[in-house]
Amino acid sequence: MKHRLSAIVLAQILALGGAAHAQTSASINQTGQDNTAYAEQSANSGGSIAATIVQSGTGNHAGSPDGATVSLTAGGILQTGNRGNTTAEVRQTGNNNLGMVVQEGVTGKYARLTQTGNSNTGSIAQQGGSNGGAALTQVGDDHRAAVRVVSANPRFESIGFTGVVEVTQFHRGNRAEVLHTGVGKTTLVQAGINNTAKLDSPTNLVRGLTVEQYGRDNTVSASTIGSVRQYGATNNANLTGSSSGFQGPPEEYGARNLIEQNGTLNSASINQRASHGDIVASINQQGSSNVASIETSGRFGATTQIEQRGLANTASISQSAFQAGNISISQQGTGHRSTVQQRGFALEQASTAQTGGNNTAEIVQAGYLYNEALISQDGYRNRAVVAQGNSTVESYSNVAKIYQQGNDFQAAIGQVGTSNHAVIRQR
Repeated sequence: MKHRLSAIVLAQILALGGAAHAQTSASINQTGQDNTAYAEQSANSGGSIAATIVQSGTGNHAGSPDGATVSLTAGGILQTGNRGNTTAEVRQTGNNNLGMVVQEGVTGKYARLTQTGNSNTGSIAQQGGSNGGAALTQVGDDHRAAVRVVSANPRFESIGFTGVVEVTQFHRGNRAEVLHTGVGKTTLVQAGINNTAKLDSPTNLVRGLTVEQYGRDNTVSASTIGSVRQYGATNNANLTGSSSGFQGPPEEYGARNLIEQNGTLNSASINQRASHGDIVASINQQGSSNVASIETSGRFGATTQIEQRGLANTASISQSAFQAGNISISQQGTGHRSTVQQRGFALEQASTAQTGGNNTAEIVQAGYLYNEALISQDGYRNRAVVAQGNSTVESYSNVAKIYQQGNDFQAAIGQVGTSNHAVIRQR
């Protein structure tokens, strides 16, 4: 049994009441078997428009996300125009759900798609600007999702900061792809089994993006600002991007990135560039085949940190900041290696601490003056190298220290310039 309804007719009839800012709404409620539903509304003349499709059982459709199709035959919700408040909703409950919402050139946009069980797909696409929206929730079975929000973004929607997008998936085949071009938020949560996510955020973002995955074949790729958390299984994460320019009020200039991983085949990478304000980049990995890499740059005060606990650790940081960069690496247990490169003018600090394993560590600081480097190794196959200074301009007052305790020590410090200080202690 199929049900189809074009809500544009209803919207036109309601608008004939003559009110300059009429409210039009369309609602379709279906229960049972091979449903399809379609609602189309226009907000070109102002007012508010709202559409809801609720479907319950078996072959539900409401548009065709795979072909990005909303039509009378495919079903779905289509809202057009850019002069009114808009909302749209598709809710589906059981079986072969699909689902889709499209809004174009909208103003008061929000669109919510909720699916609950079985072969879900999903999708929301918004185009023009003004107020924020999206939100896609899928709960059980073979999820997929795609949300796309593109904002006209006239000077951050006249300083009202809009954007938003929330995607939530729970248990089974999760995947998701989100593109959000505008400002503010993003947030994706996936919970269990075949997680994957690919997000793409704009360069000028007011403290946005948060990705969380929990268990199983996790993978993430994101693009700038920050957070990514993964917990168990085949973790991988990658957060890149550039934040040259406006990030919010002055106290929020710069970039804040964090990747946190928990267990199994961890890997992680941050690549962040900002031309205003401080950069903070941090990776925290716990057990298994850890690898981590950070590359940052910025004018002043980049703070970069990697912490690894347990097993085949590797770490690498490459940092450029005009001055006052700070790097810290901590590795505990098994395969350690570690490489730090710091390129800045002055007041750079870098430290590496390794405990119990095949330690190796290297710090290279190319700044001219008042830089400090410390490598501390405790136990097993230690080796350590620190190089400081720049031969093209006179370097001075740099400090380097290597402390090694236990097993096969080796250490070397090389400093260029004058008034430098070096210490090697082995026990």
